[in-house]
Amino acid sequence: MLDYGVGRNEGPQVEGGGGGTGLTLTCPIRGVLKVSGRTADGLTPTEEARRVEAIKYLLGLGYEKDYILIEPIVRTFGHGGRNSLRADLAVTTIPAREVRTKPTQDRVKYCAILGEVKRDHATVKSAKETQVEPLLAFGPPGCLALYWDPIEQRVFWHDSHKATREGYLAALPARGEKFGGLPKLTFNRLRPAPSLLGLFDRVADVLHSHGIPMQDRYDIILHLLLVKLYDERTHEDIPDQPLEIQDPVGLEIDFGVAEERFNVLLQKTLDYYGANLHRPLRESLDIKPAALAYALEVLAPYRVSYSSRSAMQDFFMRFAKDLYKWDMAQYFTPTPLTEYIVELANPRAAELVKDPAVGSGDFLMAAAERDYGGARMKPQLFGADMSETAAQVAELNKILHNTMSTVIRVEDTLSNIDGDFCVKATRKGTKGRYHLLICNPPFGSRIVVKNSSTLAKFDLGHEWRVDSAGEWQPTAKLLKRQETGILFLEACVKQAMNDGGRVAIIVPNGYLGNRNPRFVQLREWMLRHTRVAAIVSFPRFTFKTSGADVSASVLLLERRDVPLARSADSENYPIAIDLIERVGWDVGQKNGGPLYVRDEQDGTVVLGPDNEPTLDADFQASLQRLRNSEAGRYFMWLAGAVNAGEVTGHCISVKDVIADPLRCLDPKRHSKKVADIRRAIKAVPHFQLGDVAEVVPQLSAQQVAARRPSELFRYVEIQDTGPGIYSTVELRGWQLPQRARHAADAGDVFIGGIWGSVSKWFIAGGERNLVATNGFHRLKVKPERLLDVVVGLCSEAFAVQARALARGSDGLAEVTEEDLRTIVLPKVVDKKVRAQLEMFVKQLLAGQVTVKATVEQLIRERRLPFPAVPPRPSHVVLV
Repeated sequence: MLDYGVGRNEGPQVEGGGGGTGLTLTCPIRGVLKVSGRTADGLTPTEEARRVEAIKYLLGLGYEKDYILIEPIVRTFGHGGRNSLRADLAVTTIPAREVRTKPTQDRVKYCAILGEVKRDHATVKSAKETQVEPLLAFGPPGCLALYWDPIEQRVFWHDSHKATREGYLAALPARGEKFGGLPKLTFNRLRPAPSLLGLFDRVADVLHSHGIPMQDRYDIILHLLLVKLYDERTHEDIPDQPLEIQDPVGLEIDFGVAEERFNVLLQKTLDYYGANLHRPLRESLDIKPAALAYALEVLAPYRVSYSSRSAMQDFFMRFAKDLYKWDMAQYFTPTPLTEYIVELANPRAAELVKDPAVGSGDFLMAAAERDYGGARMKPQLFGADMSETAAQVAELNKILHNTMSTVIRVEDTLSNIDGDFCVKATRKGTKGRYHLLICNPPFGSRIVVKNSSTLAKFDLGHEWRVDSAGEWQPTAKLLKRQETGILFLEACVKQAMNDGGRVAIIVPNGYLGNRNPRFVQLREWMLRHTRVAAIVSFPRFTFKTSGADVSASVLLLERRDVPLARSADSENYPIAIDLIERVGWDVGQKNGGPLYVRDEQDGTVVLGPDNEPTLDADFQASLQRLRNSEAGRYFMWLAGAVNAGEVTGHCISVKDVIADPLRCLDPKRHSKKVADIRRAIKAVPHFQLGDVAEVVPQLSAQQVAARRPSELFRYVEIQDTGPGIYSTVELRGWQLPQRARHAADAGDVFIGGIWGSVSKWFIAGGERNLVATNGFHRLKVKPERLLDVVVGLCSEAFAVQARALARGSDGLAEVTEEDLRTIVLPKVVDKKVRAQLEMFVKQLLAGQVTVKATVEQLIRERRLPFPAVPPRPSHVVLV
């Protein structure tokens, strides 16, 4: 299947129909092809990619590439033969090169199979009628026609009465075989489903055409899916025996008989699968026999089992949403990400693995399908969710993936944390049951637990106080509320086996770096109860498809046998830190499409010999870095099957974390990128920002209130600034917003204090009553170091450090004054370079940072002949 999304990628982008929008195809007949990769909708691969698929299928049947002809003319029409009917490909009875030497009108005589290829399924009906059937009509006696699109592949032939018949692809004979009509389907004759979504959309269309309402259609599809899976899996060991599900239309089976056979198979299916489902299914389908027969015609030729995990998940998300009216995206972790995290957590044979917030069960499915090197015993998988709908969806997911030994329960993990299914109390505290907990819990400041009986079960459900030794300790007093995500982290640790049980949990980065005491307490608790093996961060918006805009990381933890009294008592060990930059899909979009590796020269998507694209993602490289790190050597389970190489992952010492009173574990702050930048700067003459600049506190509320309402001010908002530039708006004192908390003296340097605005800075000019928003830090820089500071603020080295130091959640994460002072910048020691830059600094000090700013200043000084026009009071004013 070739199912490409088109999205933005790293590197130069060419918009519209230019370069960077194509595919690099490898055709078995013509070699490497550079073709346009987009149709008018910008999403669908071209017809050429489909033709390559069809050619490869024919080669798989034994037909030789020397006997395959591309675009032969089958018939000419009109004056002088100016119009023609062409096939997209043909299998010939003599070598294709010899066919090309024949007169045009005679070439079709040497064609045994004529093929029509379409890039999509939208025109299937007209394509069959106006192109496929004419090809067959003009072909020689015994010729077959082949129709191929991304959803449907069919064979056409003439029966003994010269009537056109149509059947599934399995009817196409292999090289050397005679065509024998439509054979019965066996497991070995089934085609892999090119797209589960497309396949079941076709089934839904058939049901719709027979008047079946939408909600009933999805319930029927569920039954059809389960029966199809059961039929395939019960024939795997007898792959050449006819299946129970056949194509009643093609084989001309009486529709009533086909319905009877299907209902018998449905009973067997429910007997096998029904006990696992939390909601019972209907024992028969209340639809007309014809509707069932035409649905089976679509479904019968394809193998639903053994579809790729991503194909299953794409189908499953839509299916579960439509069937249960359930926003499955809220419980869904993208497939490449689940597989990456499962590989990191490294579940092993015979281990007990649990997801305590199982949702749709994606982590368990990835664990079930992981390669365990031929081990006879695979991990035993458990999942729990308080939502019955979630548990039902997870059950269907495990049926789809054929992981029937997985146990799914409807259970509130947090309220039942001390139950038999989770943990047992011991003299030392709690003793966990599971080797591995892997979880993407519900998190967010608004997703909280208020139930006092549940809060009482958790250390982090209580208030904490600083004891006489200056250490945080839990008290007996319960919190009024606690974030659900925080409690899930503690629950995962408690359910993990003592002394070596592992936890892989996704958490928002605010948990790891926020200065708020409750997050400091969380990190202190975590450092006491676990060893932090690795922290891997993901780009912002990675989980936007799940409705979460926050940036997040996955924590890899190893539970201690006995918790520490305080984190400062910890032994020294390495913590691996890794930052994923590319995840393989467009994280900036709600429904971001996949991003693929592209040819650096022309931007085309590069396909391998199998004509499948490769996601442009860092996951494999990240795994190698982490496994080949000091943490990989310390935590043997993290190393897994180490692929020895020169790549070594970045680690920090836990002692460095403990030395920080806030116990900051924010991966961006501890990243290799930041460490390398600071190390390089410190290798040359340099300074800390705090050594050359004084950070001026913002005005108090009383000072803001003391402004005269009628006085005119020049106000600077953060969006009106850039690197070294700013513009102002004139407002009276009563019009200034409360956030106008900074006064400005000439020469003051203002630096954006929020994660997303650290590259915004300016130097205050000589305007009277200049004020700025509280989104800035105001600095008074030593005059002899102003040039060095300006140069540093223009560099990405500064921006990287500032972004890394920002604490909190994503775009609202703040760079504190204390952290700002620690940024290191190089000195400009070359006298010629300093002289060259001095003129720019002088312009900044004069407020003449842009032509616009200079013109505005000259107009205010009445040195230019423009009238003084007041600005629009709002952007919605028309003129």
